[in-house]
Amino acid sequence: MTRNSRRLIALIASAVLLASCSTKLDKNTAEKDIRGWSWFKRGKMTCSVRFSQQSDKKWTYTSADESCVRSLAKAGLARYDYKDEIHATETSWFDKSNLAFDCASVKFLEVTSITTEGNKASARYKRDVVHYEQLLATISDCKVDKPDNGVAERQTHFTRDDAGKWTSDWPEAVVAER
Repeated sequence: MTRNSRRLIALIASAVLLASCSTKLDKNTAEKDIRGWSWFKRGKMTCSVRFSQQSDKKWTYTSADESCVRSLAKAGLARYDYKDEIHATETSWFDKSNLAFDCASVKFLEVTSITTEGNKASARYKRDVVHYEQLLATISDCKVDKPDNGVAERQTHFTRDDAGKWTSDWPEAVVAER
């Protein structure tokens, strides 16, 4: 093989590599990544109610929270005892100082726009959230941190690695994940 032949092969290999590593984030890549988030895979989003935590890992509530705790128990999301301790059930879990639980269905709709600058990109997408209204009505005594109901446009960010693969940096507001 001649020297020019090797140069030509190296040039072709470089061109193929560059062609396979798109410099801009495309819609299909963004949609595939976003659809892979646990929210969209599960089809559910979480809500949370904040409680204090003692040093021995026991979750407690105050008398001001008592009506909320009773509502959570009625909804099957918590159990409580005479020591002012609150316990998660099979349909809830603790994340940091929050009692978290599924409270809405969520559906990914579409990527609406993409902006790419170098190895960073932003993608705007639409999602549709439908609250479990009956559940939320049962716990109306609680201050619940919940996702916005209805169709909303959100934004997430992507980073391209040295191999040219785009990966999302996760959505802007992450709530408790199971």
